[in-house]
Amino acid sequence: MTEKWQPETFIYQPEISLTKSWGGRARKLWGEKLGRFSEMASENSAIIFSEIGMGIPGIEIPGGGLIVHKDGSNLPNIGRLMESHGLKTLPQVIFIVASALHGEHINAVAGLARELKENGVQVVVPLLTSMAHERQDHKFTDTKTGQHMNQVTTLKEAVETLARYCDGVFVVQPHSHRGVELGLRLNFPILPIEGLGLLLNRSGYQGIQNLIELGPDFGRQDEARKAAVFFNCPLLSVEKVRDRIHGGKPTIIWPQGAREWIRDNGCTVVTTDDELRDAGTMDAIADGLEGYTRDVRIIAVKAIMSDEVRPRMIIRNGQLVRVEPRDEWAATSSVEKLNKPKIREILITDAVQPLADLTPIAEKVRIVSLKPEIEAIVGYLRHNWIPLSESWLRDPHQTGTLLSLDLAVEKHK
Repeated sequence: MTEKWQPETFIYQPEISLTKSWGGRARKLWGEKLGRFSEMASENSAIIFSEIGMGIPGIEIPGGGLIVHKDGSNLPNIGRLMESHGLKTLPQVIFIVASALHGEHINAVAGLARELKENGVQVVVPLLTSMAHERQDHKFTDTKTGQHMNQVTTLKEAVETLARYCDGVFVVQPHSHRGVELGLRLNFPILPIEGLGLLLNRSGYQGIQNLIELGPDFGRQDEARKAAVFFNCPLLSVEKVRDRIHGGKPTIIWPQGAREWIRDNGCTVVTTDDELRDAGTMDAIADGLEGYTRDVRIIAVKAIMSDEVRPRMIIRNGQLVRVEPRDEWAATSSVEKLNKPKIREILITDAVQPLADLTPIAEKVRIVSLKPEIEAIVGYLRHNWIPLSESWLRDPHQTGTLLSLDLAVEKHK
């Protein structure tokens, strides 16, 4: 007789280290490379919301400091940026806030940093609420053959581009710390900022009875465990398998008896992730829970909401032909995938500008703004430039924000 499924029991005590974690190593490099600019940062610095990527809203002036061309390229204009931020002269230290969702945005950030330095700025530090090419950090494995797929990885190029003209980078909720590691190889500090804690605190889910946390895949185990401990609720971890060769459609593998346990205990399911990209995982989870749960709550720092790219256009015998999407699943938009009665709420930040129109699911979406949190981080950094204690960028009573430097040693990613 098969034993009845029970939720996982565990103690979530992540290993925090200034020497073993990538965040700790980047922190040390930051101090070594940039420590001498401490007085300059406290006396002559500014923060610029560049609106690159259009993620974090900047200054409420029409046009701001960003020129958006019809081809989608974003080109900052320093004169307009200074005007919109009330800067009569350029300070010696500038923090650039940007949402670098793709490579064009990385070029825009690097180009702005170069231009600022050519105009006398000494130190330029971007705070990226999204970093392009984060998923292109390693070769994926073909689930059928077990062999590495022969594809190009591009995160190195993104890091190298930023390292040319920037002095350091902060990245909110990176998909992994691979970019931090690549930065260290170039003697370039990339500091990972953990953003999930902010959403957990703002969720208000602590009072929901019979709540269960669902970890959507192996790579997000730590986030799921953190959420389960925060909510003081059971944890269910599922396995996700993607068909990476043909569109990336995910299949969720449920532990035997787990969904029945959710149904029998009248559970509300909350699932956490770093980002919503095509929403395929959440779509599969919601479908799999049909008939087993009252509702599903989703927490994700970044709502990218990318859909199937527009159909390719090819020429055959002198005729222009549109090639339709590969299959019905790929043609279904991310918003359609999330617009299901079972999904009750989607809690996100404004870290990125969604690539899809969220209007059809507006009643489900709740957004936490990162702007005041980032302003608090910069305000703290100006007067605490050098990491002298272990609590540097980690104590909300000091920083004024629940965003914090991630010093956890990666084990599951």
